[in-house]
Amino acid sequence: MECLRVTANNCNGGVLVFENRCENDLTVGGYMVKRGPHPVTLDFARDTEGVVYANHTGGNFALYTPKNAEVYSVSGTLGSTGIMVSYNKTGPLC
Repeated sequence: MECLRVTANNCNGGVLVFENRCENDLTVGGYMVKRGPHPVTLDFARDTEGVVYANHTGGNFALYTPKNAEVYSVSGTLGSTGIMVSYNKTGPLC
């Protein structure tokens, strides 16, 4: 979708930046990214049952940093459209 931009910043533990310029709000990993011009940085982790959830961060530093790379897949919705985001969360690279 052209209106939704997702970029990774793996410098400090692996976070994703969501820029939602779509007509609807985005919900991903239990977190709502409101539509608008301001990007939102989210960190992802797994709960004790393995479910991936999102945490809002104030910058590009991850709240959770794995010792080894981990693959994360998280589903969400943009309005009534389902989305899936997958990425490799790494240890600090910078």
